[in-house]
Amino acid sequence: MLNNNERRGFAIPIAILVIAVLTIMIAGGFSLVSAERRSVADQRSQISAFRIAEQGLELFLVRRDSSCRANRAIAKFQAQFPTQS
Repeated sequence: MLNNNERRGFAIPIAILVIAVLTIMIAGGFSLVSAERRSVADQRSQISAFRIAEQGLELFLVRRDSSCRANRAIAKFQAQFPTQS
């Protein structure tokens, strides 16, 4: 069994060890939260980019379709009323 002389100074190293472990755990928690925030920001950016791409594609399709309809209407009009040359 340990006598009083051998047990002296035991509390300080244990307290330092506990504080070090707690500090490492807190730093790890902050790191995880930071990584999660970056991940969420990246997901939001991806969703935003996808929406913009979809809007651009839809705008292209609408313009293409309206242009085709206009060309067909012009061709139909010209077929009904041919120009005399």
